[in-house]
Amino acid sequence: MILGEEYRWNLPVITYGFDGEFLAYFGEEGVAAVERAIAILSNLPPVSEINLDDYDTRSVLVNQDAVALGLLDVKSVTLQWLMYQLGLAQASRYVWTIRERTNESTNVVQRNYNPATLLPSDLVNDIRYGYQIIAFADGSADAIETLDPLATFAFSAVTDAHLSAGRFLVGLTRDDGGGLRYLYSRTNINIETFPGSMEATARPGIEEFNFVKMSWDTNGQRFNSVTSSFDITFVTNGLTQTQHVQRVVTTPDILFEMRDLGGFRERGPAGEYYFLLRLTEGSDTAHWQNLSSMNAGTDGPGIIVPGARLTFNKLGKYAGLGGLSSYQWGSFDETSNPPVIFTGNERAQTVTLDNYLEKEGTNSYFTSVLLGTVGAVYQVDSSTNLSDWTPFTTVTNENWMYGHFSFRDEVRDSRKFYRAVRRD
Repeated sequence: MILGEEYRWNLPVITYGFDGEFLAYFGEEGVAAVERAIAILSNLPPVSEINLDDYDTRSVLVNQDAVALGLLDVKSVTLQWLMYQLGLAQASRYVWTIRERTNESTNVVQRNYNPATLLPSDLVNDIRYGYQIIAFADGSADAIETLDPLATFAFSAVTDAHLSAGRFLVGLTRDDGGGLRYLYSRTNINIETFPGSMEATARPGIEEFNFVKMSWDTNGQRFNSVTSSFDITFVTNGLTQTQHVQRVVTTPDILFEMRDLGGFRERGPAGEYYFLLRLTEGSDTAHWQNLSSMNAGTDGPGIIVPGARLTFNKLGKYAGLGGLSSYQWGSFDETSNPPVIFTGNERAQTVTLDNYLEKEGTNSYFTSVLLGTVGAVYQVDSSTNLSDWTPFTTVTNENWMYGHFSFRDEVRDSRKFYRAVRRD
């Protein structure tokens, strides 16, 4: 986006909560990890008072114990997603972007800005990015950022950080602080509606983030409602005024939840299968509200409305399966304290990778490919009614490289079900 077409929250009080599945899996230590990310934002000074010199140009450290354990840091994943939900896109991804392209020429523009001057810049936290035009088979193209060969690391802003096992964020970088300062400063005035109201007025940025936790009612399986009271500021006839507002909230503006998101498979050139976990699912920008018709923009400005969700996958369920990166959720920092490991109470014994039918002459055969624990013995049972099961075959998972095994059966019934049960 260009300056002036930004999206932001205009609620000075933002509620958040954890659903029952999250609480059951992560417990209070998981809640505390998320709230450490929230605290980084809520403890900021009024954004107009942010001093960029108070922030480092990098924010990622490595905990070697967590690397060895394959742990992903809950706080860091949360902070990265929250920055996106506050309106900051991945910084290095949009340093350069194609504005228009014809057979004769390609117009490339910058969508990254210096945090102090707000002028277009090819630097993100002092790291310079070039680009090259990549054309795709469907006729589209993109300006793909290239890293300065003299740079000592390949990311800089929180939204850029590659959060693999053991890597964690210690806070915001200088350019992160500059982005929030621009978006939410009282000097940045846009015509905005208020969530739940169609009345449009000129509103400055909210300056500060006040996050309020909503409690989960285990018996009622719902959130306890919260009433928040605050003053909102608006400008009319050149005068700044305030209006007192009461807001009753029954579901969190930002919800943290836990689900079994499973994963997806990829097949290599030699026919080998890779099973990749889907670590999180987060709400995107689809529910954000474009208010360009009230302003001078084309693709904005707009407001970010309540309804954000970050769903964590139950990684512990898949820990130990062969051929699978054994990530688990954890909580750790730069201290010598041992990492906290979140595993939940569930375990999967197998994961279905593929099912397919083949014909050989006049006969048809069903094949199922499963991911399982390497070295384990599985008994495959079959049934035509999901009630009466008959042993079909026994398979030892001997695929030490990829961890998958398969079984094959001739198709003789109109329907048939299978299950693989570990027997060793």
